Amino acid sequence: MKDQVFVYGTLKRGEGNHRLIAGKYTKVRPAAVQGLLFDLGAFPGAWFEGNRFLYGEVFEFEDVEIVLPSLDRLEGCPTLYRRIRVPLFDPETLEPDGTEAWTYEYHRKLDGDRLIPSGVWENSR
Repeated sequence: MKDQVFVYGTLKRGEGNHRLIAGKYTKVRPAAVQGLLFDLGAFPGAWFEGNRFLYGEVFEFEDVEIVLPSLDRLEGCPTLYRRIRVPLFDPETLEPDGTEAWTYEYHRKLDGDRLIPSGVWENSR
């Protein structure tokens, strides 16, 4: 099994928290996962349920255990977010790609009006 992390917000390339994983991964590619994406202001939150898709990047590591503790701290795990494994999908065909990745699911109640229908979070702040 590959050591992968799926990101959909501030850890994506070009975003402010990407520095936590920059230079530590061996591969990166676009990916999709099933779930709902919400705008929480300066960052997004996701619930991995339903039949919608959200889009981000998946990073592959030689040893993911090296980065997970710092990501857990950033995500306020397990109080604000919880770390889970999710199946990955090809972002163009939306077919399963046969792999899984660690990601972070928002662990609090959200209002439906914060839903991002496109499934793509872009930091506009």
